[in-house]
Amino acid sequence: MPHEVEEKGDYVEVRASGQLSEWEVLAIVAALRARDPLKRLPDLWVLAPDAAVPLPALPFIARSIGRLFRPGVKVARSALVTADAVQGAVAEMYRTQAGERLPFEIGVFQSRDEALKWLKG
Repeated sequence: MPHEVEEKGDYVEVRASGQLSEWEVLAIVAALRARDPLKRLPDLWVLAPDAAVPLPALPFIARSIGRLFRPGVKVARSALVTADAVQGAVAEMYRTQAGERLPFEIGVFQSRDEALKWLKG
């Protein structure tokens, strides 16, 4: 699973492609946490057209990420930029499941510009 993580000043951008297992997603999140333990910077995930996570893995990913943060602590937002409507639907399912477990908002967008505007807003 190729991915790149780049700090852009006031946010962190993750570019991911290929089939992503739950462990690969969590490894990326662990790298983000190592860079910014309190998640002060928002993160922008840009998914390539071939990027995919197995649907059954979504609840596990959300629960695992939720355990990284103390209850009641608010942290910066995360945005997912999807390549098409199918990816967007999967991302929305994740957003819905994660919303109950995570101390930050997740937005799903098909436009990088819209996602950045929302992250910084």
